[in-house]
Amino acid sequence: MIISAAGAVNSIMKTQNIVNGAFGVGFAIFISKILPRKVGHRVAIAIGSILARSKTLGIIPALRTNQWVISGQSMNSVELDNRVKTVFKSTATCLFDFYHFLNHPKAIINRVEFDPKIAEYFDPRVHKNAVFVAPHLSNFDLLGQALGIMGYTFQILSYSEPGRGYQWQNKIRTDSGQIITPTSISALRQARSRLQNGGNVLTGLDRPVDSLKFHPLFFGYPASLPVAYAHLALQANVPVVVVSAITKPDGNYFLYASDPVKMVSTGDAYGEAIRNAEAVLEVAAEIITKYPEQWSMFYPVWPQFMPANSETNLKTKETSRWLKRKK
Repeated sequence: MIISAAGAVNSIMKTQNIVNGAFGVGFAIFISKILPRKVGHRVAIAIGSILARSKTLGIIPALRTNQWVISGQSMNSVELDNRVKTVFKSTATCLFDFYHFLNHPKAIINRVEFDPKIAEYFDPRVHKNAVFVAPHLSNFDLLGQALGIMGYTFQILSYSEPGRGYQWQNKIRTDSGQIITPTSISALRQARSRLQNGGNVLTGLDRPVDSLKFHPLFFGYPASLPVAYAHLALQANVPVVVVSAITKPDGNYFLYASDPVKMVSTGDAYGEAIRNAEAVLEVAAEIITKYPEQWSMFYPVWPQFMPANSETNLKTKETSRWLKRKK
C-alpha cells in the first residue's frame, strides 16, 4: 500500500497551527494594515527568508519534496534550498497583499487582471456553470476575494477541520459574498444540488488527504490527493475548470481559467473518479510547471518520497501498478 502521510502531517500541522492560528493570522493582518505595500513586501520577504533557513520548521521537508518531484527529480540540495527560499518569499508577499487589500475592493480590482474565459463562464447567455478547482498557486486567497467582488459567487468547499485561524479566513471569504462550507457529506450534497440548479462550486485540488482509497497520478506519480470534485462534477453533469492566481512580473496578479475539462463516465465508479481527476490534475500540472516558485504547497503530496520513507520510495506493489497503467 501507499505509505501514509499521517506522521509527516502531524509535524506539519503543529507548524500550520502557529502560522494559520488566530495569533498568526492576527499578526499578519496587523502588519499588513500598518505598513505601505512597498515596505510591507520588503518585510514579508525578510520574514520568508528567515523561515526558509529554519532547521526545525516542519513544513520545509514537505515543500522540498514537492518541489523536487515537480522538477522531474532533477534539483540538487542547493537548488532546493534556493527554491524553498523563493517559495517562502512568494507566499509571504501574497499573504501581505491579501490582508493589505482587505476591505478595499477597488484596490483589489486594480491589481488583478481577469482571464476573459472567466467572464464567459458567468455569462447568463452562455451559462457554463462548473466545478472550479484551484491549486495553491500565488495568491489563491485573493482569487476568491476578487471573484466575489466581481459578483462571481460560489459555494466554496473548504478544509474539513478548520482551526481558529482558518475560521477567521473563512469569515473573510464569506464577507466577500462566497458561501463557505467545510467539506463533508452534507456539504457535497449541497454542492451537487447547487450545480444541478445552475450554480458554481469552488474547491482546492492539491491539498493532500490521508486516504488509501484513491491515488491519482500527478506529475507521473501516485499522489495523496482528493478526487471528490471529479465525482461531484460527473454527478451534476458539469465540467471541471482549473482556475489559478498567477503573480505577474510587476507584482500584480492574473486570474487564469482553463478550458473546461469534460468528465467521462465509464460505469466504473473507482476508475472514472481516478481518470477524471488525472485529466484535471494534468491541466493543473501544466500551470504549476510554468510557475513552480509560486506553488505554496506545504503538505506532502507524495509521502512516498518524503525523507523518512526514502528506502521504500516507489517500490510498493500499488505504486508499480499505477506506473504500469500510466505507460
